[in-house]
Formats: sequence, structure tokens, C-alpha cells
Amino acid sequence: MKVHLFIPCLVNQFTPQVGSACLKLLRAAGHEVVIPANQTCCGQPAFNSGYWDEARDVAQHFQSVFQEAKFIVGPSGSCISMLKNHYAELGLAFPDSVRIFEIIEFLSQYGENLHFKSSHRKVAMHDACHALRELNLYDQPRSMLRRIPDLELVELNDGQVCCGFGGTFSVKMPQLSLDMAYEKVWAIQATGVDTVVSLDGGCLMNIQSTADGMGITLHTQHVAEVLAEALVDEAGQY
Repeated sequence: MKVHLFIPCLVNQFTPQVGSACLKLLRAAGHEVVIPANQTCCGQPAFNSGYWDEARDVAQHFQSVFQEAKFIVGPSGSCISMLKNHYAELGLAFPDSVRIFEIIEFLSQYGENLHFKSSHRKVAMHDACHALRELNLYDQPRSMLRRIPDLELVELNDGQVCCGFGGTFSVKMPQLSLDMAYEKVWAIQATGVDTVVSLDGGCLMNIQSTADGMGITLHTQHVAEVLAEALVDEAGQY
């Protein structure tokens, strides 16, 4: 099927490898991928900060760019939640004919052609707030990761607790945000795992920068990156 790939701002600016992983996965799953060159922000930062008129302008542009899409897929629980759940508050809800997915949610339904090689590693899962609470994505990333042979998925103590990022929350309430991030990093460290994965780049950046500031060695990846690294190519080669 034809899929329009949405590249969120943080991915575009800071983690382009996540976008590349999404493209690799979608093509390996047999989908035709369209990446609109003139796509921009979905409007979430302005919306969350109370600037709804400005957010509406950005959202209208986003809709015009993706007006031909039947499937919109992107690697961000928070941005996808903005499209699915909050555009309606701006009077800009997508028509029912448009289906919108976080990338791992999409692949859990339309990625049966994906095959993975063995990966002898351990990763811990951080459940990003928007992905978990607004998109109900809990089983999907776990089931996709468990398709990788020999990969061990470790659960965090209180893994569903916020990491403290929360977009502008981390700017408006920096000390509280940092205290929450400390708790998250300590929970990860307690597992003995040096890699944490999630469905939201904002969370991963927050966790990574906090760990770096604490002098703790930690590696963060979007779930899509882990899956893409373990892909078996079309010829069946590792």
C-alpha cells in the first residue's frame, strides 16, 4: 500500500537516522513510501503552549501537504497523537478515510513481511506518555521487539512513569523535570541494561542528556532503529 511518511521536527533536526530506519522498515514490509518534501511541524509545540491560532496555521499547512494521503505514518507518539486526537480541537480533524499510525503501531498490523536476524542484546523499554496514554501503545512495541531472535526486553520498575520531558514542561518547570529525569535514569541503571528504547524522540533526548549530565553511560534508540538494525534483507542475507 502507499504510505505517506511524516518526519517530526526532532527527528529531522536531531535524529535523522530514525527517519532512515522508518523508510527502511516500510520498504522492507513491501509498502510504497511517499515523503512530502514540503512537510513541516504538525503544530504541537504551539498548541501545547496555548497558541492555538498559530498552531492552526501550521496544522492547516500540514493537512494541505498530506491531503492525498490515505495512510500517514510517523515515528513519534506525541506528534501522531496531535494529528489523531487534537486537530479536532482546532477544527481540523482528518476525514475518516485517512488512517494515522505511529510507525511501530503500523508495522505491528502491516509488517508481516518483515524478517529479523538474531540480536544478542538487552534493551529496556520506556513507555512515552503520549504513545501510552493517548494512543494506547503498550503491546505493539513489545511484540515487534520480541520478533527479533535472542533480543531480551527488560521492563523498568515503574516504567510507565513520565521521564519529565513533556515538551515545554521541561522548560517551564526545569527543576521538577530534571528530578523526574533523574528517577528515570536511575530506574534504567538499576536494570543493568545500557540501552533504553521508546516511541518518542523527546523522551529519548531527555533521558540521554540527563544520563550524560550524571556521568552515566547510556544509549537511547527509537524502537524503529532497533528493528531496522536487525532486518534481514530481501535476499535473505543478514
